Amino acid sequence: MSMPDKTILFVEDSEVELLVYKRTLEKAGYCVRVASDGLEAMRMLHHLLPDLVLLDLVLPRFDGVEVLKFMRSDERLKSVPVIIFSTNSIIEAADERLLDGADRRLLKSLSTPALLLKTVREVLSGTPDENHEEGTGKHPLPVFVD
Repeated sequence: MSMPDKTILFVEDSEVELLVYKRTLEKAGYCVRVASDGLEAMRMLHHLLPDLVLLDLVLPRFDGVEVLKFMRSDERLKSVPVIIFSTNSIIEAADERLLDGADRRLLKSLSTPALLLKTVREVLSGTPDENHEEGTGKHPLPVFVD
């Protein structure tokens, strides 16, 4: 078995979501490190330089916005891509400026393991987000109509 060439830090406090999505990423060849709260993530980031961070916003001991601010203020970490992977209501309620350092946003309620894997691959390869409004720095949320 070959060594994975990309390391992902998955910051998530839900054991069920961790199990499902971590397994998918590992099967695709990624090395997945896990932090179950914001403080643990920040401690890990002092020693770990991941290729990508999957970040929930609702976390114990420092929320995802604090982790994102920490990363973007650190010279070593500021260019590490971040995918916000959180609930619809939290992403919508968050001040747009607070999430400005995120590369992508995925709603948990609309995600599947395949969609998460596709998004991770796109971000790591530098593929632009087709929903991204060029030049605005904003990442619009998809609108779904019944």
